[in-house]
Amino acid sequence: MTVVQRVERPLHPGRFRQALATLAEGCCVVRGHLWIASAPECRIAIQGVGPRIWLENTGAWDDVPPMEVPAGRGMPAPAATVITATGEDLDAAEFEHLLTSCQLTDEELASGKGLHDPFGLEQAS
Repeated sequence: MTVVQRVERPLHPGRFRQALATLAEGCCVVRGHLWIASAPECRIAIQGVGPRIWLENTGAWDDVPPMEVPAGRGMPAPAATVITATGEDLDAAEFEHLLTSCQLTDEELASGKGLHDPFGLEQAS
């Protein structure tokens, strides 16, 4: 089964780090991009096969090529998390809950406090 999940808010780096183990257990292949609150200007690529998942800072969201829209005009890709996961026993509802539970809460968004980056993604790659 293949599941695609989109999350519109930045991910809390600590909660997402904890969720990675569960994500790796249930998936054979993972790919996509992340919007992580500890490095909000950076588009983070996520890829994985089997139990190994790696993250890579691919640059600023502004550097992302424009997306094609029906009218033929390009629009900048908005910051968001989009992950595609494939696995035999993958449960779509559990996958959705895992990622949405990593989003920043209203209170965390309102606080504006910087968050520790456990991945070292703040540096440009």
